[in-house]
Amino acid sequence: YRLNSDLEIESLLDYKYRVSNCICFPADGKTMFFCDTPTRKLYAFDYPQGTGDGKLSNRRLVWTMPPNLPGGPDGAQVDADGFIWMALSGAGRVVRVDPSDGRVDVVVH
Repeated sequence: YRLNSDLEIESLLDYKYRVSNCICFPADGKTMFFCDTPTRKLYAFDYPQGTGDGKLSNRRLVWTMPPNLPGGPDGAQVDADGFIWMALSGAGRVVRVDPSDGRVDVVVH
């Protein structure tokens, strides 16, 4: 949800979700990352620019948490190089994900 330029609350997602998590933005603000924790999937969306009105668009899968790990994604941030650092609650680790290909290149235990 967001407060639009008319000071009205609007929904940005076009589908139902259960546990909103890992919402973060790169420095340019053009992309929003989002995870519905029970699905264990991280998505990227094009974020509307300009007045702040409009919906998210162009949903694409960035990364899926492997089934052999317990827990789920729980908080994320984008670093200065555009990589996503994501805490995996229950798995006892933080991973760095490359949003261009979903590759995990750093794991912190």
